[in-house]
Amino acid sequence: MAKGKGDVTSSFHDENLIFTTLDLFVAGTETTLMTLTSFAFPEKVQAEIDRVLGQSQRPNTAARESTPYTNAVIHEVQRMGNIIPMNAPRQVAADTSLAGYHLPKVIRVLLAASDLQYAWHRKKRTLPFLSLWSASHRTRDLPYYTLEISASEGEFETT
Repeated sequence: MAKGKGDVTSSFHDENLIFTTLDLFVAGTETTLMTLTSFAFPEKVQAEIDRVLGQSQRPNTAARESTPYTNAVIHEVQRMGNIIPMNAPRQVAADTSLAGYHLPKVIRVLLAASDLQYAWHRKKRTLPFLSLWSASHRTRDLPYYTLEISASEGEFETT
């Protein structure tokens, strides 16, 4: 970092280091929480761990091959877990148009990756942005992009 000090194009600076470290901690915490709370049959996982390791030995990576059910459950939870939407919002770098909507440079965007597979194939064209304070929308209707609370639907122009 000291070598590139003063280089405005460099990504090696204190602020970036702090935010990258924070991202790693948040991502690690969320992934662990999702893994521990999201699977349907924890008693089967516990039974396999008890059978292979017993009550006195702690689970470890060396036991991974001996616990195929537990290994499969962890991988499936992480594959299906809706982890990314819990991430911090990003900000649009420049005025942008997306799917006919104007996104001003200052707007913050949070990607809900679990809905991306459906987002571009919707037959009905709907406004993919909602105010988080709007009581008229049910949870299942939340969009694949969510904007910061201060944003309102009226702030967007269609092109």
